[in-house]
Amino acid sequence: MNQTIREQFAMLRKRPGYTYLDSGASSLTPDSVVKVMDEYYLEYRANIHRGMYPDSEYASTQYENVRTIVANFFGCTPHEIFFTFGATHGLNMLAYGLEHIIEKDDVIVLSELEHHANIVPWQQVARRTGAILRVIPVDKETYELDGNFEKYIDEKVKIVSVAQVSNVLGTIQSITRLSQCAHSVGALMIVDASQSVAHMPSNVRELQCDFLVCSGHKMYGPTGTGIVYGSQEALEKLRPSMFGGDMIETVEFTESTWADIPYRFEAGTPNVGGIIGLGEAITYIQSIGWNAIEQHEKEMTEKLLSVISPYARIIGPSHSARRTGVVSFVIDQIHPHDIAGFLGERKVAIRAGHHCAMPLMRSCDLMQGTARATVGIYTTEEDVMHLDSALKELQTTFG
Repeated sequence: MNQTIREQFAMLRKRPGYTYLDSGASSLTPDSVVKVMDEYYLEYRANIHRGMYPDSEYASTQYENVRTIVANFFGCTPHEIFFTFGATHGLNMLAYGLEHIIEKDDVIVLSELEHHANIVPWQQVARRTGAILRVIPVDKETYELDGNFEKYIDEKVKIVSVAQVSNVLGTIQSITRLSQCAHSVGALMIVDASQSVAHMPSNVRELQCDFLVCSGHKMYGPTGTGIVYGSQEALEKLRPSMFGGDMIETVEFTESTWADIPYRFEAGTPNVGGIIGLGEAITYIQSIGWNAIEQHEKEMTEKLLSVISPYARIIGPSHSARRTGVVSFVIDQIHPHDIAGFLGERKVAIRAGHHCAMPLMRSCDLMQGTARATVGIYTTEEDVMHLDSALKELQTTFG
């Protein structure tokens, strides 16, 4: 990646010397995405699927075009895509919409590395239904899932829901193998792709998953946008969990019938401008290309690992081949919040805390949390060296 990429992001262009290493929490947004959102709000602002006038019809067309863009991105059909307000929203919709297939003593399988958004909804489903949560542990030496995870997936399992990439460890999971294992016992496979979708291809046919969920704000798109992919067969099993306008076919006071899939899952007025921006963000990623993105981020990850390791203990796989550009670390005697605050004062933005993964932190004896640096397509070697200088000053200051 060259300097041209950074010039396409206003925050980086207007703030020389600013190092943003928090893309894992939320990526920055390129000018092209802001532009198409501005065009919606300034030139054809209207609701969709309702108005019989040109602006509404054009807005509807732009919105539906994004469904096709997303489908091509994931290797599926447009009718297997519906939009949400983020991955948390999507995972909650799946949990509540699939609760009817869960009975007492059924099993829902998660992994130890899950984000709270992929724990708490299933925890609540288990509490209401009497189902059991079963957790695949993480090997504390390799920071990968137990290689014999098949033993956790038996005939009692109805749902397997796992992140493709850990937001703490950066570990890349064997999703296709997990999907095959889940399907062998008749279970549904759900993938939280929030931490992977902007960094590697996520072809749902190759992953063989039944559902995939992600957030727009982690893939250079706007906040308040998200995507759920569901295979046609899986979507037939999913019940709507939000009700109101535009998701219905008929309404009476005693009963209602639902619109066709996927529209039955999009109640009310959506974030129209945001979804249009999300489509542009995906187009932006595709314009750069996966080969360039993966090669660049691999190089930046290796540089991050080499720069951080003299000062800190790396939490996660030490080899870049089995991880993405998520690098968590701890420094003895210095609280992660103090690390992040010190670096922030020196124009280096990183994350610190539990990263919404408290069960993993507890399991790894990291209840103070970790500091975390994450890369994006705009990360440069200068950013990494800026971090190096700030860590060196941190070491001198704190002794």
